[in-house]
Amino acid sequence: MRRRLFALQHLVGSRAVVDAGAYIGDTCLFLARDALDPHQRIFALEPCEAHTRFIEEVRDLNDLDNLTVIQALVGGPTPTSYDTSQKGAANASYERVTQASKSSGSGEGVVSVSLDALQADGRISSDVGLLHVDVEGMELEVLRGAQRMLETQRPYVVVECFDCRAVNAFLADLGYTSEEIAESCNLLDIYDVTRCRNHIYSPRCP
Repeated sequence: MRRRLFALQHLVGSRAVVDAGAYIGDTCLFLARDALDPHQRIFALEPCEAHTRFIEEVRDLNDLDNLTVIQALVGGPTPTSYDTSQKGAANASYERVTQASKSSGSGEGVVSVSLDALQADGRISSDVGLLHVDVEGMELEVLRGAQRMLETQRPYVVVECFDCRAVNAFLADLGYTSEEIAESCNLLDIYDVTRCRNHIYSPRCP
């Protein structure tokens, strides 16, 4: 999968790459290191303060000046406050939300922000050519919050999904084709291909 991601990165030239759900930088740091175009910027979006600090430290140690790190919980078009007290079956989907809330020290949760809003206020300051989404179950909300970006800039989209049917339908309506990458997303069991799938979504030609 990483080879395909890097191929797409190089295909989009100087257009920016957005890594939504950057975790500890296991994707964005390599994208920044391997960028061929000197004008391409990488934007890493991650809600957990400890994770963003780690990414920044590695970036600075390696002089990766093309990498911008933004501490933000990326979500849907409407800002939503996520409470760390949420329990039940959906709790796994809020793993990063919980970490972000703890890092804020408020105990009242954390408010999401959409990709479109981040671009409108200038924090994502470039035209986006590639969007990588790995947000532990919040994929559809993140994409809904990027609808203006998807419609006007037509980036390639790479999504890790636990259930991709809704994501497939949403992006198909916006004129995207889908390709499933048949590999496991479970680092503990490389033969497990049931937990999630990576999908590459390409904008259809007009």
